Amino acid sequence: TFSMQRTIWNVPLSGNSRRVVSQAPRADLTSATLNYVNLGFSNLSNADLMRSSLVSSYLGFANLVDANLTNTNLTGAILTGADLSGANLTGANLSKAVFNFSKNLTKEQLESAYLCDTELPAFISLNPDRDCEILKQR
Repeated sequence: TFSMQRTIWNVPLSGNSRRVVSQAPRADLTSATLNYVNLGFSNLSNADLMRSSLVSSYLGFANLVDANLTNTNLTGAILTGADLSGANLTGANLSKAVFNFSKNLTKEQLESAYLCDTELPAFISLNPDRDCEILKQR
């Protein structure tokens, strides 16, 4: 459980896991550590997640319209069905991230992100292992 300036509440799921539901269209989560967090179906439109860590987090069907994901670590994150219209992915680590059925994701958004073993939607014609060597050196 965590708090922010805007309204966020937790809805218990099974066991010790939590589902975080957000109504924070301008949330400032810069440099936040949100690894292994369930943010599925969250409204994170216009959110600033720059330099945040979302390793292995679930962002399925999240609203990430115009979100700032610059230099964000999304290694192993699940973004199935997420709306990424206008999201800034510059410098984002998308290794092992899953984008199946994501909405409004463009090749241009991914050109400045790091890809390695990334599951891209069928309509994106980029090499999903393009940056594996670069990421090994980081």
